[in-house]
Amino acid sequence: MLVMGINGSPRKGNSYRLLDNFLKGAKEAGFETILIDACKIKITPCQECGYCSKEGICRIDDEMTKIREDLENAKYVAVCSPVFFFGVSAQIKALIDRCQPLWVKKYLLKNAKSKNDRKGFFFSTGGFHKEITFKGGELIIKAFFDSLNVEYEDKIFVPSMEFKNDILKREDCLKKAYELGKSLK
Repeated sequence: MLVMGINGSPRKGNSYRLLDNFLKGAKEAGFETILIDACKIKITPCQECGYCSKEGICRIDDEMTKIREDLENAKYVAVCSPVFFFGVSAQIKALIDRCQPLWVKKYLLKNAKSKNDRKGFFFSTGGFHKEITFKGGELIIKAFFDSLNVEYEDKIFVPSMEFKNDILKREDCLKKAYELGKSLK
């Protein structure tokens, strides 16, 4: 079974380290893992052309074609992003927006894959230490998972992470991410 990790951390910092530990745990639990680096893939942003509304297929043929296929087949999907203006990074948002064909399959064409115990996880870090810090990003990820027919299972949010390696001071969070991956069945 496939565990798909999607990195939205441009500098592969604190959020990425949480995702990486999660994937290490999943691999140790015997899962096949893949990592998509949203910051390095070459994709065109969604053009809102409406082409996908016919058959749930995007007219743009780039790296997203394979990524959408993997997203439909993954048992577990884990996303990480630092907080950018109370949301997710632009790289993750562009990838999510290009999943419009999957939304179309579910809501317009009524032929999305069933949940079949598919689960999703979200890892995020941010500089602020306010309750609202993670709300915007979490809403985006919940909508993304819903479109994929993936149940939002768990999250790790770590505030006060201003500098790249601040998460190294939070071994408890890194361990929690690893154990979460290792506990997958």
